[in-house]
Amino acid sequence: MTPPDNRLRTARVASIAAPLVIAALLLAIGLGGFGLWDPLETSHLGARTFAGAAGTPSVGDALARAGAGWSGHEELGARLPSAALALFAALVLGITVLALGGHRLAFLASIALIGAPVFLFNGRQVTGGAPLLAGETLAFGGLALLAFWESRRAVPIGIVTALIGLAAATLSSGSLMGAAVPAGTIFAALAVSPRAGTSSSRRRAVLIATATLFVVGAAAFALASMAPWDAPLLTAGIAAKRPASVDCAAAVGQLAYGWFPWSALLPVLFLSATRTSEEDPKRRALLSITVAGIALGMLAQILFTAQHGSSPLFLALPVALGVALVLDDFEKIGEERFAAVVVLVAAAVILRDFAQDPSTILAGYGAALKAPEPFKPAAHAAIAASPFLLLVLVAGFLRGGEAGLRGARVRALAPIAAAAFGGFVALNMVPGLSVHFSPKHVLQAYERFAKAKEPLAVFGAASPIPDAKVLKGSDELVEWLSGSGRVFALLPPRELARIDKEYRAARGDHVFVLDASSSRLILATSAPASGERNVNPIAEHVRSTPFPKAPRHAREVNFDNRISLLGWQVDSPAGADTLKRGADFTLTTFWRCTGAVPQSYDVFVHIDGAGPRINADHTPVGDVYPTQYWKEGDYIRDVYKGTIASYQEAGSYTIRTGLFKGGTRLTVVGDPSATENSVVLGKIRLQ
Repeated sequence: MTPPDNRLRTARVASIAAPLVIAALLLAIGLGGFGLWDPLETSHLGARTFAGAAGTPSVGDALARAGAGWSGHEELGARLPSAALALFAALVLGITVLALGGHRLAFLASIALIGAPVFLFNGRQVTGGAPLLAGETLAFGGLALLAFWESRRAVPIGIVTALIGLAAATLSSGSLMGAAVPAGTIFAALAVSPRAGTSSSRRRAVLIATATLFVVGAAAFALASMAPWDAPLLTAGIAAKRPASVDCAAAVGQLAYGWFPWSALLPVLFLSATRTSEEDPKRRALLSITVAGIALGMLAQILFTAQHGSSPLFLALPVALGVALVLDDFEKIGEERFAAVVVLVAAAVILRDFAQDPSTILAGYGAALKAPEPFKPAAHAAIAASPFLLLVLVAGFLRGGEAGLRGARVRALAPIAAAAFGGFVALNMVPGLSVHFSPKHVLQAYERFAKAKEPLAVFGAASPIPDAKVLKGSDELVEWLSGSGRVFALLPPRELARIDKEYRAARGDHVFVLDASSSRLILATSAPASGERNVNPIAEHVRSTPFPKAPRHAREVNFDNRISLLGWQVDSPAGADTLKRGADFTLTTFWRCTGAVPQSYDVFVHIDGAGPRINADHTPVGDVYPTQYWKEGDYIRDVYKGTIASYQEAGSYTIRTGLFKGGTRLTVVGDPSATENSVVLGKIRLQ
């Protein structure tokens, strides 16, 4: 028979090793060949800023470049440092929770981390947020060990770990996220857990140290943010264009989707935090770390985003520890099903939101990029999350069995759930998005379309090909595409509307686009070959003569003698002029430009009726053709695609529309039925 000490030692090793093996597999499979690759990130580091002042490579940039140079396989080598740092973060988190809460919590916390999109996105990117993930986890872990680990080894291990982590996290993400948040979290946890942890002298020392770090880190960030000059070490680099407003819901969204589906458990955690009869001081301390870390981290994220722009939100130790505490609680809930009901409701809400807008899960990227239209992974996500839902059902609803048996079910299903959803993210979602994010596929398209000696030029971005011609102005690009012979050009999609307008003025036709699959660069040519199709969305929806197929409903409205609305139609799976709950719909409006439009107006669409308002505001022509580029005499067909929520009430709805910019609407001329420069298109039915 195995002695109890040996069984405990084996359990401790397994609680760390098993999740690491799963994490290594999820990070490693297909790491060098799934296509999320951008040569700009390693050969032109000054062209893109991931952290730090403009033109300053981040830690991730430097590591990716070193890995690419060291490895014989450039793509794999560039990703290996991020994958290694992510694995290191998982190891640090597991060891920290093992020391503070035991092997059961360590296993569950590690499983929660390695199956989360925020872990896999940044661990599989060329230059993701893995340095911040590792540094932040070290900082949290070192300070937590100093505060709550009763072992004599806590002081030297905790001090060294905390110092390395605080330095790395601050270097990666500034003093607010890198130092103030970990320090403030441990200070708050100590303050509300007076009976937990270490000797009074060490407690006082840690309280003073963390309070000082919190105040200094937050104050340094605030002062540097207000200064006329930038201090990247403190601010992580002030954004060139700061957000006009900060939406608190964005931070909640990053937490919910970055940690999906485990974030569905957090409502239960916050409910348990309201209990005042917690008898276990150690558990109270761990719960305090979780709640304080999430609350303080999200507040800091809101402030950070206001200065820096979009950035990853990790909080690996607090969130993973919170998930572990909830899963561990499932061993004890017995007949109490309330927690499981809350979990299922939260999971259903997240699945619904994800189905409506799958790109939101990219919050873990720290980049505001829109997912491509063909990419609709909601069904696959639901299948991948099914073991997670099974975990909830087994733990919360099945009667009978001892607490230990229920706990065994939880611990058996948890790695399956993490591996299932983690596999979906790593092997399905990231490769699916790589076509959209990376210019690699555009470069492959150039190699496919171009024949020998057909030259390539690049406009508006650092050249991904060393011998490509660099065009500095739009006039140079128009001239390049207007010359004799077949040439190619790469340009950013955001410049397409302006270039297309100038090209039409010079050539009388739209720019011929061969490949627009990436959000980074599109491929255009001057002389299309036989059989090649123009995928320029402006060419499809903008023309100098009326469209052959007239709108189903004519509705002529004059907006400020500049733009005329000509008609509209609505289509959905339920048929014409009918919407269906839970289904997609298409609203097509037809316009004509009758005068110069000096600025960009968006189209507002309000669908009002029996249920809540359906808002379909948008930038014309799929966000690629703002009104400031509309040319007098143009006919524009604007196609908007949306989804009706499944909870929307059936009945009759009225569609109103107009053009707006900020709080100003373009004036409606000569239409007495218009109210507040808004016109009624007509009525539709929702079934």
